[in-house]
Amino acid sequence: MFSLSAVLRLNFPSQGNQCSHWKPFRTRKVAPGWPFRTGFFRSRIPLDTVLLLSALILCAVGAPPPFMGADPGRDDLLAGNRRAEEVASRSRLVMGAFRYLRANAITIAHPELRKQVLEMLDNPAPTFYREWPTPENKQEVCNALMARGFIKARDDLFPDGGVIDGVFPPTADPRRSPQRFWVAPGGSFEGHHSYPGGLVIHEAFNLRSALSLAANYRAQYPGMILNNDYVIAAPIWHDAMKALVFQWKSDGSELPELVIAGTGAHHILGIAEALHRRLPPALVVAIAAAHGTPGFEPSGKIVDWLEAAALLAHVDPVEYGVLRMPAAIPAGGSSPSPKLELPWPISPEATINNLSDGDFVLSITAARFAVEKLGELARSELKMSESDLHGQRFNEFRNRVFSQITQERFYSLWLEGSSAAVLKEMYRLGLIARKQ
Repeated sequence: MFSLSAVLRLNFPSQGNQCSHWKPFRTRKVAPGWPFRTGFFRSRIPLDTVLLLSALILCAVGAPPPFMGADPGRDDLLAGNRRAEEVASRSRLVMGAFRYLRANAITIAHPELRKQVLEMLDNPAPTFYREWPTPENKQEVCNALMARGFIKARDDLFPDGGVIDGVFPPTADPRRSPQRFWVAPGGSFEGHHSYPGGLVIHEAFNLRSALSLAANYRAQYPGMILNNDYVIAAPIWHDAMKALVFQWKSDGSELPELVIAGTGAHHILGIAEALHRRLPPALVVAIAAAHGTPGFEPSGKIVDWLEAAALLAHVDPVEYGVLRMPAAIPAGGSSPSPKLELPWPISPEATINNLSDGDFVLSITAARFAVEKLGELARSELKMSESDLHGQRFNEFRNRVFSQITQERFYSLWLEGSSAAVLKEMYRLGLIARKQ
């Protein structure tokens, strides 16, 4: 069971090490309805000064963040993220997908939710990191995740087998994302949308699916009430932490992803960020439902994801409203640790978000096929060696090609016209030079 007392037993930072925003957990309450933050607007700072400061902050957030200090690992990621930004910025498809996401986010009616989603698109920063500012604090919450069985003690994908870097992927400043939203890939390097800008391509498809599903429900079931704000916000928010998890290395590959509570870390970190930014409970559950079908799969999976995310966000999930105590204790007496449950009934927006996150079904097949066939073309057209095909030269080539064509279009072109159709498109886009 996830209990408030268990959270409170974690060793919090000493007064000298606390972030300026940090407060003991007991003082953090979820107000009924949406928690507006009005203190800033009550200040006596002149409006023109406020607007100027806001513009300067936005400019700073939008800039590629410099890593602090000399660290070979961080320097490698800085170089990789910057190179990926150059590739993504040249893709009409990538930039068009990002504009589509922003255009829909702007239509969110609730002003505070609209602000939060736009901030996430502009700067997908892991603000929940501020709850665990020191290495000792991070180890404490990792120990709590291990105790609940959500993570293993070791994972050889990470340096020295430690898992802290998987729970807390590297970033110099939790107020700023290590890469722009539209630069991140949509999956692991062996998975779907694994190229610069793949995240926004993937999310744009999912958002189109969500909006289409909502329209279908309304058309087929006249009078059905749906929260359109949640229909838009959930698919945008769900994968946002891929910008943190799947950073680019200088050789054109990506950082590995840890498994937390049986799913990719990006999912748990995205839920944690939603909790830390105080999104409405029903929307948080809808975001969590992206990886599991409410009511049809064992709901314990979604419960585990919400519990793990609540640990990281440093909130009590029952008090927050995303989980509840069981309605009845099983026969035979009280249980010392009853399993928490999802609130019931589950909103239709949670189902829509789950169904809309189906782009990966085709995309994983397309990605594997496209990488294999592009390797064959790299051998024949660019004379790449086996060593090249497993290193930076091929990585950069594949990233450039897929950012321009996408793995799905590559797949469909090859199925229709084999290598000739793909080569024609690559010639047209200037990705390879025609043979003389």
